Amino acid sequence: MQTISALNAGKKLTVITCGNETVEPGVMNFPAIGAYELPVYPGFKLYYPPPLLMLDYCYRENFTHIYSATPGPMGLAALGISRILKLPLIAAYHTSFPQYADHLTGDPIMGELMWKYMAWYYNQADLVLVPSETTGNELVSRGVPRQKIRYFHREFDIKKFHPVWRNGFYKDKYNLEDRAFKLLYVGRISKEKNMDILSNVFRRLNGIKKNIHLIIVGEGPYMGELKKELKNHEQVTFTGYLSGKELSQAYASSDVFIFPSTTDTFGNVVIEAQASGLPVIVSDRGGPKENVIDRKTGYVVPADDIDAFVSKVLEIYNDRDLLKRMRNDARAYIVGKASGSGYLKNWDYYQEL
Repeated sequence: MQTISALNAGKKLTVITCGNETVEPGVMNFPAIGAYELPVYPGFKLYYPPPLLMLDYCYRENFTHIYSATPGPMGLAALGISRILKLPLIAAYHTSFPQYADHLTGDPIMGELMWKYMAWYYNQADLVLVPSETTGNELVSRGVPRQKIRYFHREFDIKKFHPVWRNGFYKDKYNLEDRAFKLLYVGRISKEKNMDILSNVFRRLNGIKKNIHLIIVGEGPYMGELKKELKNHEQVTFTGYLSGKELSQAYASSDVFIFPSTTDTFGNVVIEAQASGLPVIVSDRGGPKENVIDRKTGYVVPADDIDAFVSKVLEIYNDRDLLKRMRNDARAYIVGKASGSGYLKNWDYYQEL
């Protein structure tokens, strides 16, 4: 997507990767010199890049700017190359690694150590791109100068995610009755996404309204634990990973989207859900809340407050006129945002350096 957007903007962009066997135009993949699999996140590997080979390549290709999409091993290589070749470094902050470290290890000290590294790394950059004001403010509070912070724009596919895809998807594929009230979660099934909150919210709802059905789209390391917590509840459907037309139908054929995560810097799924005509319920911690108009396109509730999540789901469930208004408002809101989105604006930041 980035290489296509660069071409459309008349810019030259080479994406440098490591350990990725995929070969695409505009992508230069280097063989990894090692890899580390995180014990707290099975299946996720950190690949160690060959910095000297990358340095030689960047020098021969006469790059004028370095963009770092990660503070990991590839990001460190990008930092080193930018300093040796005396090139401007633009670094993006996409993932709340300190919060992830805290959630996954259960040790706040690990989160603080990660914050020290994040502050050091992003202080080395000439510009820092963030997806939300919340994320930018967090970095500033940790010592990154505000004058370095810039907000990058996201592209929204309002045709792929659209209410027109609402159909009998769940009935045809999962034998779920159309009259069931469908509460949807889409995303990684992992501890840092507050899946325990989602589980508790649904179990509370299930004791009040048997017609509410929880649908969980996605995969991840917390899947086994979540299924164990919900094993006594028939009104739960796990679809696994969905993409393309099936994902579009899954969104549009649901009623309300719930996203209890407190660690997301933006929350693409919150945009996709509203574009599909769903009211959304999110926590007041993290970037997703900035993509919701509270009490109009959904609700922003106190983080980790199970009662608040339950209350807002029931409020929409019990008032179908409210549901209809929020569905329309959610779609209209995202269509309005999409008219000003796109990667083209992000290229302006390079002209500053």
